[in-house]
Amino acid sequence: MKNVKMAIDKDDILTITVDLNVNFGESKSGKSTVIASTEGNVALDGELSNIKIGLNVYKQHYFGRDWQPVY
Repeated sequence: MKNVKMAIDKDDILTITVDLNVNFGESKSGKSTVIASTEGNVALDGELSNIKIGLNVYKQHYFGRDWQPVY
């Protein structure tokens, strides 16, 4: 995982933490900047291992139909 921290409390509440100040460069398509990713689906720990999560956090470079850069 990149820049993703997950914690499960005693009441089975999942908390996901992502530092939005981090970036891992452009996506493969070049349309966005990757901030965080589980890099596919991952299982939670322990008795909750039958639960999977897939997370991608990214900043879009362009917006709308006309693909105008967003600054």
